Amino acid sequence: MKPIPISRFVPPVTGHGTFAGAVYANRHDPSGTFRQRPRSVSVKRMRLEPESDADAAYNLTQSYPRPTLPERPGLDLAGIEGLLIEAGPKVETVRKLLEDDAEATKKAKLPPCTKSVGELCILLFSILEAVCEKGVKPLATNPIPIPKERPPRQAEPEDVKARRELKKTLETAEKSAVIFNLNLGSVPIMNKDTLNNNFSRAVLDATNQTALTKKISADESRTIVDDMLSCVKELTFLGQSTKPYANDKNPEDPMLNQGIHTIPVKVDFDSKTERINFERTFKEKTGLKVAQSIPKKIKKIYDEYNTQVRQLNKGKWVIIRIDPSKLCLRALVKEAGEKKWSEFGTHSLVDGPEIIVDEEEMDEEAPKATGSYSYCQ
Repeated sequence: MKPIPISRFVPPVTGHGTFAGAVYANRHDPSGTFRQRPRSVSVKRMRLEPESDADAAYNLTQSYPRPTLPERPGLDLAGIEGLLIEAGPKVETVRKLLEDDAEATKKAKLPPCTKSVGELCILLFSILEAVCEKGVKPLATNPIPIPKERPPRQAEPEDVKARRELKKTLETAEKSAVIFNLNLGSVPIMNKDTLNNNFSRAVLDATNQTALTKKISADESRTIVDDMLSCVKELTFLGQSTKPYANDKNPEDPMLNQGIHTIPVKVDFDSKTERINFERTFKEKTGLKVAQSIPKKIKKIYDEYNTQVRQLNKGKWVIIRIDPSKLCLRALVKEAGEKKWSEFGTHSLVDGPEIIVDEEEMDEEAPKATGSYSYCQ
């Protein structure tokens, strides 16, 4: 599912005639080829052939039988050679008659039909000699090559397979983010189309409210957010329906008294860079909480390690990053007000934790790449 552009919810400022829309006939045609056309005109060719015939003609998924070599032909090499030996003298006689005819007088020349038959016999004999020499003898004497069977592929070790699948899962998670605390209405909603519509409206309201609070241009913020939503490859609602908003960590959260219903929304991108830019800008322009998606298979390990690091670094800022290349979690910490992050330790997703004693200082921009950070009290 693709998110609905929030520009759909902003009244248009331009239109055509009495139709208040940006495009008259085709909203998704940037070239203008099909604009100004009546809506009843069809530009799609009518399909005349039966669907079954067309599908069968272009079906590239069917498995064809493996080609097999033909059996060795039963050639009588001795009989063919005997035929050539027997026909040899006769062909020489015909050739001599043709040569003598060329030197004879006009009265003694052979009839044209007899001459043509003689030339045809010589030609056929030459062809038979060539076929026997180049084709019959090799087929009769040399065995037909038998294709070698491929050796059976060895099964991949379970630990190697598990590591490969885990790495693939982590790399996929790097391209996904989850948006929280969206106001999707005051009643539970299950319909995905309605949820998609309410999602875009909630983002629009949050963008306008944040622009009003920060005293910045609302039009510019809406344009930026709409551009970010157009980069979303896939939008997924993580749940069957919306549920009442809850915050166990902060009982005094003002959103608890608004009676709103919400659901986490996962957005996928084509690259990790797009996801990082989306997180930074989306938080700034909408004020909504957004973080990298954590795969289910490591969610428990992630939460436990995050709690452990926070307990050991009270009063510091903590960030937990996922490292797909090393299949581990990396913990970064820094004092409040500092610009440099230092690496506190790592937690292997296949072995166990490792605490780094010699802290390595890191750039301030590094933790913004991935993961989620918080201040530990």
